[in-house]
Amino acid sequence: MAFKYPDKPWVDGQTVRREMDDKTVLIGKYSTAKNLWAFSRAQAGGNSSGGLTTTADVFTLNERPAGITRSPFTGEHIITQQEANWFLQDQVEQILFVGDSPPPLVDGEQVFTFWFDSDTLELLLYYNEQWFPVSIPPAQIATLRQEIDALYEDTTTNRLNIAITQQELDLKVLETKERIDEVEATANDAEATANAAKDAADAATNASANAALVNENNTFSSSKTNTFNGTVESNKVISVKSPSNNSQDPNFEILGTSRTGTTNSRVLYTFNSGTPTRLQARYRGPLVHDDELVNKAYVDNLISIANAPARYSWEVRTNYPGHFPMANKCNMDTNKLSTSEYIYLSFQGFGMDRPIQAVDANGVTVYHHSSGGTGHQAMVLSCWFKHTDGTWKWKGTAEVREVKFYDVYMRIQTKSGQRWANDEMTTGYTYHFTLSGLF
Repeated sequence: MAFKYPDKPWVDGQTVRREMDDKTVLIGKYSTAKNLWAFSRAQAGGNSSGGLTTTADVFTLNERPAGITRSPFTGEHIITQQEANWFLQDQVEQILFVGDSPPPLVDGEQVFTFWFDSDTLELLLYYNEQWFPVSIPPAQIATLRQEIDALYEDTTTNRLNIAITQQELDLKVLETKERIDEVEATANDAEATANAAKDAADAATNASANAALVNENNTFSSSKTNTFNGTVESNKVISVKSPSNNSQDPNFEILGTSRTGTTNSRVLYTFNSGTPTRLQARYRGPLVHDDELVNKAYVDNLISIANAPARYSWEVRTNYPGHFPMANKCNMDTNKLSTSEYIYLSFQGFGMDRPIQAVDANGVTVYHHSSGGTGHQAMVLSCWFKHTDGTWKWKGTAEVREVKFYDVYMRIQTKSGQRWANDEMTTGYTYHFTLSGLF
């Protein structure tokens, strides 16, 4: 049905109530400032007035939203929000009961969930028609603490006793080990004494069997070793007879430090070798004195040097212009004698260190040839290489324009257009040089 307004004039705050067909009440309130009616709706019998809605006017829906299965109002006649609020208030008040005895039953049922015993200060939970504790009372906590403290004290005492027992056991083990060590040391000393006695007996036996007798013929067994600590003197010939079999084992040797520095080495010794078997002698000592023994290798080397086209050699570094060389080194402008204007040769290592004293940084010119062309009797520089097969290879020749001496090296300037080369030279290889009139 249509809402029927009151007769004018209307006053500010005037209210009017009309019951509608749906059994609700439509309430209107007039505002002079806005010149309009504001409406609200309430259920029949609701206590709203003047457009105010209370919990008595708001309906509840006794249905849980989708996805929530439990309804707190099951079996309850709850229609308005006011009824729902007071129902929930009762539920909250029935969660916890405080007292020195269990809460009483209501209509034969226990409505409280928790009970806090004010006497024992214990919290209990009502489940399956029984009260179950969920916390330990303070008195029991104190008792439990005492029991834990006593257990800790017993554990500490036991640990101390175990430590004392372990210490005593360690001392016993140490004492036993020391006694064992003493027994082992005594046994080792006894063994060493026995071995020393045996060695002494063996030495005495050998000495007796191999002793050199004065004014007697002495024959030494080949299976024995004769060691003389003092000087061996004889005014007769000492004859060493070599066995006739082909054996590399030395039958006569003198041990000492060889020319390579090896100590206790065979410096002079003889042995049988070859077919037919012949006695050979070897010497590996130094060759520094005029009266020194020389060997075949020494003689072969002298013959090789005497027959060589060049005597002095240097280790060459190619493509290294403008740098003075280190000891036993030679620096060249390029890797060929035909394209190198300057060659630097070190004095060091050949017994020619500082051949001219007090040489300044500019050096001393010892040779200079200013004429151009050929056929002017210029000095000549040549280079040779000794192959691994023993043959000599010519590497190049050049006419010399100038030779300058510095303190530890010389610089040789060759003449342009008067240089010839056989092949390239390699850095790190050793080459032999000759310079007419000098070396």
